[in-house]
Amino acid sequence: MPMKKIIENILFAFFLFICASAFLVFVGFKIFIKTNPLFLALVSEFEIVNDSGQYIRVTPVGMIEGDGRYCPLGTFYQKLPSKKKLRNVYDVEMKAGEAIKIIYDSDDINFRHILIKTAFGGIYIMDTDKCGTLHSSCGAQREKYVIPDLSTLSLASSELYPLINDQCIKYSGAKEYDFDESARETCSIPFSDTVREKCDSHPQ
Repeated sequence: MPMKKIIENILFAFFLFICASAFLVFVGFKIFIKTNPLFLALVSEFEIVNDSGQYIRVTPVGMIEGDGRYCPLGTFYQKLPSKKKLRNVYDVEMKAGEAIKIIYDSDDINFRHILIKTAFGGIYIMDTDKCGTLHSSCGAQREKYVIPDLSTLSLASSELYPLINDQCIKYSGAKEYDFDESARETCSIPFSDTVREKCDSHPQ
């Protein structure tokens, strides 16, 4: 076999080895992240279901632990059933009856509201969790948040509008809640295992 051909074969084999090694490292890293107890402890997930009967765009927002700013949940969402993933959860379109799954890092943000923009320009607000303070954070307290007929919700303050454009704000209506208050409110609705343990110690 000519020397040139031998060198080409060696280079090709080396290229395949590099590609295979990179793939195995990537897969191993993904498995490590998804099974790492520390990572799992900081991840929270929930579904938003559009039961409003109309096309809307949603922005789930929370209060940042530490400085109290309000920001969109900094994460990715999965659009069911397509499981499409996008970074930053803001102004996400939802058809009537559609659901999206939100997966986010709850280590430093407390989920507070869902902002809902209609096709006609109105922006409504739906309260979500009353849990967490400037010095502590809670994961999502429900497994599912259902957006009802918008006539049952209040219009959002214009102070919150920048959140729909992926901007953080200092919100004058920001509030802090200890867990006791949140547990009393969430024990009567579907909740996750993490909340169930706390609800057992806070009977209604």
